[in-house]
Amino acid sequence: MFGLTDFQYRRTVLYKGSSLLHYIEVFSTSLFNFLLLSLKSSWETVRLDALEILQGFPDNYHLITTDYLHQFLIPSALDLTKNPVIRNAEGGALLLAFIIRKFSSKIDFSRFENFKSEQYTGKPILPEILFSHYVLDILVVRFKEMQQHLLEDQSKFAANLIHGLITTLSIILQHLPKSKHLNEDKYKDSFREFFHRLAETIVDILSYATKLSADNISTCILDNDITLKKVYELHGNF
Repeated sequence: MFGLTDFQYRRTVLYKGSSLLHYIEVFSTSLFNFLLLSLKSSWETVRLDALEILQGFPDNYHLITTDYLHQFLIPSALDLTKNPVIRNAEGGALLLAFIIRKFSSKIDFSRFENFKSEQYTGKPILPEILFSHYVLDILVVRFKEMQQHLLEDQSKFAANLIHGLITTLSIILQHLPKSKHLNEDKYKDSFREFFHRLAETIVDILSYATKLSADNISTCILDNDITLKKVYELHGNF
């Protein structure tokens, strides 16, 4: 409320951003970098509060340029999303969500290797949806690599962890339905296409996880000592 972001106090009460923090020059580079690091805090509350404060920074914040996004912010976020430490992976997810919400209009999609943005730009599409497609593409690629190397190569499997990207898409899923453009006729097809792709990918991941669990976990109930002895005879001590 004290920044540039409107605050919805109640459904019928909206406080417009006052820009007070902007006028007293509280949006310093040191604070911005501190908040970015706080996205990896071991405390969940700190991570979420840091994201909320970052969203109060102006959309034209001087530090966020196209080069800064492509050379530092986006690569750092994507790298964090495959970190096995949960707080780091979630930090990457929050950083990607921050980029999508605030600075997707500054992204140069032609810089993304192997991303065919033209397949989505035949119709009106918002940059936040286009970047969400890019994140979803990375998830699909990592998921295929993860399946391939699950038992063959532990290092390659670890390099393609998807939990951080799943968290990212979960945040996107919460954010996009609130978009003021959702009900605009010219954007309806692009929203629908992304939600359809996202749903298909989630179903594929859940199906694989269910199959993997069923193939590798067996449960037996030992009703008495006779059953236990029979298990020992068939499989030996365990």
